[in-house]
Amino acid sequence: DIDLQEEVIHFRSHETRPLKNDWRIRTIPIHSRLLPILKQEKLDEPCEGLIFPWAYNPKRGGRWCEAMHWNNYVGVSPKATRDWAATCLRSKDINESVIGRLFGHIPKSQTAVYRSVEMTTMRKALEQLT
Repeated sequence: DIDLQEEVIHFRSHETRPLKNDWRIRTIPIHSRLLPILKQEKLDEPCEGLIFPWAYNPKRGGRWCEAMHWNNYVGVSPKATRDWAATCLRSKDINESVIGRLFGHIPKSQTAVYRSVEMTTMRKALEQLT
């Protein structure tokens, strides 16, 4: 799902990561501070297959990291990280449509369903997260 040439991440549904709805299917830019790490030619571990192979267990219902306690692994939950990022973007006056597109949120109004967000706009928004 990571495209280093285009510097984006494609979120798609597949057997190891089913998505909740079609709004979750999206392409978002990779933050500029993450790119050098992902583009390293030599990493401690190979970058093939699953990024966190320990996090997928079909016996847990088929959802990625279902019933896992992220605090034990990385010190913060994905939900807390998403909440922090959304709060930071709002405090920088980033438009709700941009935030929604980055996070894969369902639009809150019919008008918002027709709204599109350009990749350059999403890149500018992500750069506000430092």
